[in-house]
Amino acid sequence: MHTPLRYQATEFDCGPTAILNAVSFLFPTEEVPPEFVKTIYQYTLDDVNDLGMPGRMGTSPSALRHLTEWFDRYQIRTGYPMHCEFYTDKDVSLKKDSPLISCLEQGGAAVVKCILECEHYVTLTGIDGEYVHVFDPYYWDIDFGKKGIIRVEDRPREMNRKISRSIMDCVDMCDYAFCREEDRTAMLFYKEGKGPNFSSQ
Repeated sequence: MHTPLRYQATEFDCGPTAILNAVSFLFPTEEVPPEFVKTIYQYTLDDVNDLGMPGRMGTSPSALRHLTEWFDRYQIRTGYPMHCEFYTDKDVSLKKDSPLISCLEQGGAAVVKCILECEHYVTLTGIDGEYVHVFDPYYWDIDFGKKGIIRVEDRPREMNRKISRSIMDCVDMCDYAFCREEDRTAMLFYKEGKGPNFSSQ
């Protein structure tokens, strides 16, 4: 069964939450191996603040790169039907034929770094002619009141926001825009078949 996507528990865990949401969007609960959850939390929340306290700056792009490699090694070792790719900088865009566009058009999911007052991770689950379908793990019970940012309340297994392409792909540091080109980060998830049923093991 596909469960509703989840919200972060603290001010800092958008990274692991967004990654889990990408997996949960693609696979029902019974097809998600428990080691995914353990490994995601093991390698995220790695960024330290000025006092050296881990997790207080969230999750670094290096952690996403490492998890991408871990997921692909897991696929090779077990045959689990999910492939991941990692992109940075100018390769993260909504330009025609970009890796991100290709992933979403194939029914995949993506975790991207954007701006929401500070750097923040969200899950992308689809795209249409005007909007990117986004699940933001930070819980807001208000409308932004900004053109191009639409609150979605009736699709909890897929999205809670629709963000216009022009907002998300702009270089200005506005809410839900990708970061500056040199700081952009994306982790792409492709489903390549039905997963095993772990509930019967």
